[in-house]
Amino acid sequence: MSNSEKLIGAFSNALGIQREKVNEQLSYQSVKQWDSIAHMVLVAEIEDSFNIRIEDKDIMEMDTFLNTRQLLEKYDIQFD
Repeated sequence: MSNSEKLIGAFSNALGIQREKVNEQLSYQSVKQWDSIAHMVLVAEIEDSFNIRIEDKDIMEMDTFLNTRQLLEKYDIQFD
């Protein structure tokens, strides 16, 4: 499974939305499921999927799918 697929899966699982709805335009509160509680679930899903620990200061920057993907590159996660 590619890192892109892992990230899409993490968003899908954490937010309870179909994988097809996860795209670069997905943003915090753009879907009703992505609230503050789901955001913390998303962080946990991503940490588990990539076996990393996201720094607290970075969690607030994860406000869109695209920003999250770019942020993960800081943790040496490469995307195709």
